[in-house]
Order: sequence, then structure tokens, then C-alpha cells
Amino acid sequence: MMPLPLNSVQFGSAEASGSLAIQSIFAARTSTDMVFVTARLVSCLDAPAVVRMRTSFLRTDTAPSETPSAWKSVYLEPRATAVYTELSTTRDAASYLIEIAK
Repeated sequence: MMPLPLNSVQFGSAEASGSLAIQSIFAARTSTDMVFVTARLVSCLDAPAVVRMRTSFLRTDTAPSETPSAWKSVYLEPRATAVYTELSTTRDAASYLIEIAK
């Protein structure tokens, strides 16, 4: 078993990874010291699709800083882009892991 790379996007299935590409991911601290993450997705399909996404925020020691966010549905139009965003609820979030499921 290998550790998952932090500050990245993980696909939960081959179907999910084959239906979209990650164009970019970005994270920043807000003025209240929370972590705000954004992922820009590109649909690789010729038909509309929906994926579910959530984020786990981690402390500097890689322990969870909070429970994972709720799953959000992201709607992808054919061959178009979509944006997913999430905000941490604690100030001790140091890194993140975004999950994608079909």
C-alpha cells in the first residue's frame, strides 16, 4: 500500500477517471485562515454527466483536521468545463485530498 499524494485529486473508479480530466487545482487561505480549494474539471464525454466530489482536510501531521465534506454533485456538460469548490471548517487544515466518484 502506498500513501496517497496530498493536495491532489483521487478518482474512485476507472469510469470516473475516463469521463473527465482535471485541468487545475488550487488552494488558498481565506482572510479567516480557512482553506479554500478549487478544482477545474473538463468533460471528456459527448453527453452530460454527473460526478460526486468531496474533500478531506488534513493537519500538518496528516491526521484529519475535520470530517470529510459532504458529497457534492458536479454537473458536466459535454466537452465543457465545471468547477468544484470547498471550504475547510477549521483553521488547522494544512493539506487536502479531493475525491471523485461516479
